[in-house]
Amino acid sequence: MNNQQKQHEQWLRDHKIPVQHKYVEDIVGVIIWRFLSQLADHYNKNPYWISSQWKIYYASMHRIPEKFLHQFCAKWLTEQNGIPLGSYNGYLPTVAHILEYFRARPMWSSAWENRSKNIGEFCADCSYYEGFRDIYIRWKDNQGEIKTQMYRGVCTCDHAQKTHKTAPYTHLVASYEAQYEDTEISVSYFNHQENRLISAVEQSSEQYERWVRLGYFGYDEDHGFYPIWEHRYWWTSFGLAMADLKNLNMPEDLRRRIEVHLAKDRIDDKNARHDKIKKRSAKDGKVDVPESMAHYFGYGS
Repeated sequence: MNNQQKQHEQWLRDHKIPVQHKYVEDIVGVIIWRFLSQLADHYNKNPYWISSQWKIYYASMHRIPEKFLHQFCAKWLTEQNGIPLGSYNGYLPTVAHILEYFRARPMWSSAWENRSKNIGEFCADCSYYEGFRDIYIRWKDNQGEIKTQMYRGVCTCDHAQKTHKTAPYTHLVASYEAQYEDTEISVSYFNHQENRLISAVEQSSEQYERWVRLGYFGYDEDHGFYPIWEHRYWWTSFGLAMADLKNLNMPEDLRRRIEVHLAKDRIDDKNARHDKIKKRSAKDGKVDVPESMAHYFGYGS
């Protein structure tokens, strides 16, 4: 073993990472490894799972600055693992699910997305999909039946047209509008104020109708869609995030109670995880009780 290898192994030990995980070579990699080790503990996964997933996560997240990745991971771990009640049916969330949660953070920047091409020449609306935009179309056919369809069409910006050399999505939109009178069309776009991509489905009335069926919103002809603050959904971190993203006027007393409730949940969840690790280590008798993940992320032991 040469001096460089010895130095790297010592660096891993200094960051409390087992030396067999030699693929971890920078602080972003350390943050991702610790995040995955917490998921592995929660979902009973082995070290081989961590190794295989680390490569996927690192490829997707290595552009995120250390400070923000640290905060995003800590937020996800301390907010009931970032999972609202009933989501994912109890299964381990994928990197796509976690990235979706990260993108909903107010500090997220689309510049951190992992893209292979030089996207600087694409416009803000289509750079996420490298020249394409999502189109959601909902229409009533000649028999009166409601139909829906998702498409991905080429943007109208110059670089998208030069790159893909095909008709822009506006041709498809015009075709549907010409065929059907009652047509609802939504197109993805970048919202500079929120610093995130607004999906086509997110803008559709079908999305709100789904939320009405779930009880999150109500509807009447005079006021349109309105939030039902009594629903349990609004008491979750996701409900609080949606209220902010949708610029909903959440009552201040409710917001304060939710924030206190979430803070208590974070403390209870952290203590429960630490107790679980200590009990597991005590059964072995040979394993030192490790510091908690909350300690790694600056929340104390």
